[in-house]
Amino acid sequence: MRFVPLFLFLVFKFNPLISQISACSSTCTGDLGENINTKGSFGVGTANILSSNPNYAPGYSYTTFPPPQDGQYTITNNTTPWGSFASNWIDILDNGPENNGYFMVINADYLPGIFFEQTIAVCENTKYELSVDVANLVNGNLASTHGSPDLTFLVNNQSVCKTGQVPFNEMWNRYRFSFTTMPGQTDVKFSINNNAPGGAGNDLAIDNISFRACGPEFLLPDLAFFCAGKSLQLKADLINSPYTNTVYQWQFGGQLGTTWNDINGANDVNLSVNTPVEGDLYRLIAANAPGNLTLVNCRSVSEPIELDLEDLSGFAIGGTDTIVCNGAPGILKAGDFAKYQWSTGKTSDSTFASTPGWYAVTVTSDRNCTASDSIQVFEARLGAEINFGDPICFGDSTGEIQIINPTDGTGYLSYHLEPSGKTQTTNVFSQIPAGKYVATIFDSLGCKVDFPVVLNDPEQFIINFGEPLRVVACDTISLLYSTNLPPVRYEWKENPNLPCINCPFPVVMPLDSATYFLTVQDALGCTAAGSIFVDVLPNLDVFAPNVLFPEAASLDENRVFQIYPSKSVSLVKRLAVFDRWGGLVFEKNKFTPGDFSAQWKGTHENGKKAVEGTYIWMAELEFLNGQVRVYKGDVLLMR
Repeated sequence: MRFVPLFLFLVFKFNPLISQISACSSTCTGDLGENINTKGSFGVGTANILSSNPNYAPGYSYTTFPPPQDGQYTITNNTTPWGSFASNWIDILDNGPENNGYFMVINADYLPGIFFEQTIAVCENTKYELSVDVANLVNGNLASTHGSPDLTFLVNNQSVCKTGQVPFNEMWNRYRFSFTTMPGQTDVKFSINNNAPGGAGNDLAIDNISFRACGPEFLLPDLAFFCAGKSLQLKADLINSPYTNTVYQWQFGGQLGTTWNDINGANDVNLSVNTPVEGDLYRLIAANAPGNLTLVNCRSVSEPIELDLEDLSGFAIGGTDTIVCNGAPGILKAGDFAKYQWSTGKTSDSTFASTPGWYAVTVTSDRNCTASDSIQVFEARLGAEINFGDPICFGDSTGEIQIINPTDGTGYLSYHLEPSGKTQTTNVFSQIPAGKYVATIFDSLGCKVDFPVVLNDPEQFIINFGEPLRVVACDTISLLYSTNLPPVRYEWKENPNLPCINCPFPVVMPLDSATYFLTVQDALGCTAAGSIFVDVLPNLDVFAPNVLFPEAASLDENRVFQIYPSKSVSLVKRLAVFDRWGGLVFEKNKFTPGDFSAQWKGTHENGKKAVEGTYIWMAELEFLNGQVRVYKGDVLLMR
């Protein structure tokens, strides 16, 4: 990882020994030091406007009542709440990571001139990079009618770069350039001149004025790994250095890095740490002269290097077995490392222990740390037998697996079943469904024996009622079904039409359509359930004679007229007989079928005989299901 040189505080004064650069560019090729301009980001605060004048802009007045007018400036953290004057400006915040960061807002004077000036302390014979963030505050849609800022950056009153017109892009723009101080120089004055006149437009904001010394590029890791009990060698590579002659100093920062102390005699790119401690911090300082190593604004400093311990003291051989069990070799594993060397000659991460004895391995990590371990592999014998029973009923969990008669096991025994994942100290696995299983017995050495087991479901107990049944109301029907296994117990769901709930094939006389439910049980207690739908059709048949002989001598003749409905009729609501002119001859209301008082004997209501001829009858019948229907017909009266 590259480490950034660290440079601290610069204070500006006048010095004419700066070369003019016609365009904004930086020739720094290495890492930059820390920003030595501590006031370049203008600070932070919750107040929208900084209350005190920081005296940054000669010839401009400071205002605490935004927005600033022509020739005024202010320090703010947000332009959004400034009202109607700022409606032509973009809304903008500080260009930094801090919350409520301040930046400088300038409403340009009518005449071009300097609007910012600052003096920074520097070191002689040192190259610096200066950068400034600039934003054109005018909305981009006003570019055709408003002027744009046009800035010149000056060092000691000499122009070092020009921005040209700052674009109407409604964002921050960063301008960078570099310069080198001369022998004996200790400070510089930095100024910004606005070349465009004020009035319409030419309003801007600046932020993050940064002075950073140009240093070499440090090639050092951010973490330096070391092996437990070993020393550590640190070596830095520096490229793209601006120094003609480079001097070095290693420093120690403890665990926090808040205080750094020089390490005596550590004055080159190499450092030997004889007793490294995890978490300790080191860094390297570089400068162009011995005297500059002690000046924080004249030297470059790498990022801290943190020491990271790789401790392999807990390394141990692992694996699935450390025994030769029943003649099967154990598998020894050494984990995840860069290199392996087993006592068997293997150089992979694992080896087979085919015979009992001692096995050893040396591992090497990718950081070249090593560790060794050895293990004794034992020979063991373990045997057992398997018993199992299928589930009693189809689909239930009454199966059982037993591992019995263990022999030659060492220590305690345990039992495992897959795929259920059960591990237990008892040898019986119960309450399990049909399926494929592997039952395993283990001893305390890890020796094991596997038993593949298949539990099968018995034949499923099935009841079949067939198609739904149909019956005419008041008729009887048997509820028939078939089963593939002989049932021994029957249980019908209670229904008013059932004569019993425990008989196998009940005979029912339903009045309404209904579903009948049956559960049967076989000799093993397995059950089957089913249902049958009985569709009850009403019997609407009604018979009535069409000839009447009231004075007939034979009893076989129809001597009276009456209706003969089906058994599904519960009530005759009305029976009436009419002559050919519609006159009512006979009427009887609300009587049950078979009522002899509801017979017409060929007479009128007053007992007078009716004349021969054809008569019309009408019957209104109510059935058991509540349905009411009207029937009509004719009868010939003969004497």
